[in-house]
Amino acid sequence: MANRKPRPKANSTETNNAIETNISFGFERKGNTLIVKLTGEADLSGSSALRQALVRKLDGIDNVIFDLGKLEFADSYFLRLLIKLRKRLGGVSSVKVRNAKPNVRRIFEVTNLDKLFI
Repeated sequence: MANRKPRPKANSTETNNAIETNISFGFERKGNTLIVKLTGEADLSGSSALRQALVRKLDGIDNVIFDLGKLEFADSYFLRLLIKLRKRLGGVSSVKVRNAKPNVRRIFEVTNLDKLFI
């Protein structure tokens, strides 16, 4: 059997035991609504970093709107984050997605989650 090289983690690089992500995000609070602007790629490492930052911003928040206008990629880890956040906030329309590009919107459509979030 040939020696296999370990596959690199998608869309991330490891340096000094820390994972560098390809996502950036900003938060804007308007009353009890938090607007999250995403840029880059919401993959495993990006969604994990986003989740950690988001948890610290949720005090007093009832609704979260994700602006995906500059998001180039999203995977199932990002969808999981949205589902868990929706459950945590406890509202049917507590989490919404806006401005998703066609390739990002597609993952919502394929999973039928567009009906919940878009």
